Amino acid sequence: MFSRSTSYVPSTNYRAPSTSAAASTPRPRGSATIDVDIDAETSALIARLALEDLEESYPNRKGKSRFDAPLTDQDVAHKLQVEHYQQMLMAAEDAILAKSIAGAVQTDETYLTALIIAEEAAAQDRRAAEMLSRDERLPERTAAQVRVEQRSFVMHPPPPPPPPPPPVISIQDDDADDDDSEDEIASDLISNYSDSDLDTLYGDYDKRTPNVSAGKMPAARPRTVDCTICTDSIRSDRALHTPCNHYYCRDCVVALVESFTRDESLFPLRCCGQPIPIKDVAPFINSTLQREFNEKHAEFSIPSQNRVYCRGDTKPFSHGSTVLIAGLGRAPNASRQNTRGGPAQITLL
Repeated sequence: MFSRSTSYVPSTNYRAPSTSAAASTPRPRGSATIDVDIDAETSALIARLALEDLEESYPNRKGKSRFDAPLTDQDVAHKLQVEHYQQMLMAAEDAILAKSIAGAVQTDETYLTALIIAEEAAAQDRRAAEMLSRDERLPERTAAQVRVEQRSFVMHPPPPPPPPPPPVISIQDDDADDDDSEDEIASDLISNYSDSDLDTLYGDYDKRTPNVSAGKMPAARPRTVDCTICTDSIRSDRALHTPCNHYYCRDCVVALVESFTRDESLFPLRCCGQPIPIKDVAPFINSTLQREFNEKHAEFSIPSQNRVYCRGDTKPFSHGSTVLIAGLGRAPNASRQNTRGGPAQITLL
């Protein structure tokens, strides 16, 4: 079996200081660094394993000497090594946190930029509609309005590709070699018997063993899984199974869909960057929520630059006190004017 001894050194690039060297030239505080040849996660693992080794190899010496007795060389070396690995662990955890924050900022940068442009364009459109209702001259279109009307503008940029899987480390297991040796010995022993001897040896056992046909095999019980959000244990056949191999309980699916209908940033409904099929969500929500979910999904599917809203309560896509008109169609109770050859300007009546 693979075991970790107290003298295990996780990295070949690191050389533990000797007792005399640690006692004579202590490392200054705050000088712990991460080896550039390894990543921060591996550095944190090395530091944790080293601290565990130091704790196991140096038992508690409390009460075995006078309280005012000076520290021995061994005590000083142990203390310095513990401080060094604690600083190394802290530096590695800080690097992991910084990397996570940088990745989140980089992932959301495109979406945040699009959201800012869309908000600016919406404010300018509202101002233009108010001026048009007062028969005032329309101002020049701003850069945000021009950008939103371009076909290349999208509110929901594609998610970044998933990170590559971690490398697989193969560990030689001595027990596996023992099992292979036992299998070879058993094969040699069986080869010494003839077929008739084997029939005689196993014949009575086969007669005592009931013959269960494949059609009468008991059905396998569904396995238990953990909900990704609330971590409750649920049966797999009663959970929403996502394409990324995660599971959601019914209550969490309902909460997620309700949030989706109020927050366009959740479109498309996804997990780990992979969209969740609508047909998989339907069995977990009631008809009212499903109808609202389908309406919002259809609304969010239309690019923002092609949406036009006007007052009304009878249209299929409602958005607060407004109604969505798919594309650039004309709505009742709204005046429509073309300005400068651009898209239609809608006046709210």
